[in-house]
Amino acid sequence: MKLTIGEGEVKVRDVKTFCNGTEYDLFMAKNCYRCKKYVDWQEATASNPVCPVEDNIGAAMFNESLFPSGFIKQRFEPDGTPHVPHCTELEEVVEAST
Repeated sequence: MKLTIGEGEVKVRDVKTFCNGTEYDLFMAKNCYRCKKYVDWQEATASNPVCPVEDNIGAAMFNESLFPSGFIKQRFEPDGTPHVPHCTELEEVVEAST
């Protein structure tokens, strides 16, 4: 999807939902899998829960109003080219250098 925006202007918008599974997979790869808060659903416990943003993404499959759009933003280049949506709650894991 391309947006028509002013020359030199960068547009950011809230993401209302993912268009398909591929867009969701890209979001997970660029955000969740690189985040300190990421906990796999199968490894989640009461003391180590799934991230609330990811939890609400899952819940939105059954009720779209639960999609955490306030936490998921998408940036568009001045020519309208979209970037992969990003999570405002991302805390990147820093790999130890050797």
